Amino acid sequence: MDHAEAGLASGVVNTFHELGAAIGVAIGSSVAASGISMNPSIDGFTDAYTVSRSSPQWRPPPPCSSSRRGSRR
Repeated sequence: MDHAEAGLASGVVNTFHELGAAIGVAIGSSVAASGISMNPSIDGFTDAYTVSRSSPQWRPPPPCSSSRRGSRR
């Protein structure tokens, strides 16, 4: 990736990071709300926590090693 495109890449990464967090909160609150509406107790929050911990956690791949690391154009 060119140095000139680093800002664009950073913006894309940040956008998808925020989008993923918003989707995660929406799913968790939906599960909790459905559990609370059926039986007003703490079980809805327990279900939401269980769903959040059972979902796969995505991690970014390790950075690529480059022979041009630190070089500037």
